[in-house]
Amino acid sequence: MSNGVNTDNLWGRRWDEVIGHHVLGLDIGLPAERLNQPLRDCLNGQRQFTEMQLDATNRRGKTIRCRVTARETDAARYENSNV
Repeated sequence: MSNGVNTDNLWGRRWDEVIGHHVLGLDIGLPAERLNQPLRDCLNGQRQFTEMQLDATNRRGKTIRCRVTARETDAARYENSNV
């Protein structure tokens, strides 16, 4: 989910409904299957940064355009260094 966005209004899920659940398994109107490989690439250090624009459906059924960004994790950066 996003920082600073009223997620229950946009996606129809409160924070307490999503905590502890995998983001790709949430039914929020976003085609999460398109995020799987780009997120995996950032998590394992194959990419430092990725950005995608996806069509999604908000909780009211309106089509919206979402910009999704992901960055390499500190753990991936450490594991892939020669230190």
